[in-house]
Amino acid sequence: MKPLKELLAQRDTVAASELMLQVKEGLSKTPAQSGPGAQAHQLALDYFRLDERASFSSFSAAFKKYPATARTLLELCRAQGLDAWCTLMQSVLEAHPKPTGAFKSGLQTQMQAPSTQKGLLAALNGFASVAFASDGSEADMELSLGWHAVEDCVLDQLERHADMMDFDWGPTERAKRQQAREIEVALAATPAVAMLQALLQRAWPQVLAQAPEWDREHEGAPADIVSIAVQHVAPTRAMDATSCAQLEQVPAATQLLAVYRAVNGAALPDWVRTAIPFGVIPGDASHWILPVEGPFAGTVLLSNDDVSAETFRYRSFDAFIATLVRFPESILGNGGYISYLPAQGSYALYPVGYQASSADNRG
Repeated sequence: MKPLKELLAQRDTVAASELMLQVKEGLSKTPAQSGPGAQAHQLALDYFRLDERASFSSFSAAFKKYPATARTLLELCRAQGLDAWCTLMQSVLEAHPKPTGAFKSGLQTQMQAPSTQKGLLAALNGFASVAFASDGSEADMELSLGWHAVEDCVLDQLERHADMMDFDWGPTERAKRQQAREIEVALAATPAVAMLQALLQRAWPQVLAQAPEWDREHEGAPADIVSIAVQHVAPTRAMDATSCAQLEQVPAATQLLAVYRAVNGAALPDWVRTAIPFGVIPGDASHWILPVEGPFAGTVLLSNDDVSAETFRYRSFDAFIATLVRFPESILGNGGYISYLPAQGSYALYPVGYQASSADNRG
């Protein structure tokens, strides 16, 4: 299967924005190379220029700079019957923004709800003072929230010519596939339980962290990669016999149960009926979960993101453990909440690597 066709086959389970990022990385800069698909190819390149301008400034600025592209996108949306959306786009394109008021109304309803806490209410008030400062800012916010409709229209055009597009996997997807191959090789050589036990026994583990690109470009943060000493802590409370017996009856949880037993895992919550939560990212509301039935049984999901997207993050529990052992930064980086503060500077450092000692050791 051609790479672009393979990518677009994921439209039912992957957000349009994520697919567009991969299209942007892998689409060549020469539309003529796509033959009959050259027009759709050019549309995508034009879209990326407009979208980048909108991200950097605003939709009104993007529409002003690329009016022809904005009109083309508007007509694609009109062909899909998105009348209210097209009215909003048209108003911004004509420099007379007319927000629908739907987002403002929804936010006001949340602010007036008795259950809204004072701290959250103050934050929402602060946000509203900026988002609704003018019709232009409110319309820009509405466009941002509904922009996936435009992304879907562009993807529709690309999908019609997916077999002939001059597209190949970009660096992000190539790195992801290379990591997956390394995980398969590692699991073929060493059981996941043994990997995890070795991880917990490592001396002087260090996370390699770096300031994000935005802080490097706008805040003057250095690009240096910093080694931060960390500690691996194993659970100390054994799983109770009842929970073990329950898991033994669920084939999809076999790998998880094996690790719990070997590493002396903590007891599971009593309310667990299907998906099993077994890990959490500090500072994030998401849990790592293992479904035991349904279409994702035996895979590993990050609850807040993957459940609603109907996708999984790791094909098995063993693959999750192998990634944790060999590429811990990949696990720590999910959610974006794990960061470290440098001795000086107003920026944060985020995980980009890992080493077991002064010499890099992937186990």
